[in-house]
Amino acid sequence: MIKKVLATIVFGAFLCLSAQSQVLGKIDYLEGAVEITRNGSVLRKVDIGTPVENFDTIKTSSDGLASVFFNASS
Repeated sequence: MIKKVLATIVFGAFLCLSAQSQVLGKIDYLEGAVEITRNGSVLRKVDIGTPVENFDTIKTSSDGLASVFFNASS
């Protein structure tokens, strides 16, 4: 029983660690104000080529636009 619990905890930790910093793509075009929030912090500068990771939140101003090029594996 303990082995099953430990295996479940290790597997869950592995899933959490592998999901935290997976790059899904990158910004390939933007206009106006664009903001990316990652792990609760707003990135200081967003520009063309900025990586987009899973769980990132992308926010634009009312006149802003952001295009993301996703990796084939994502």
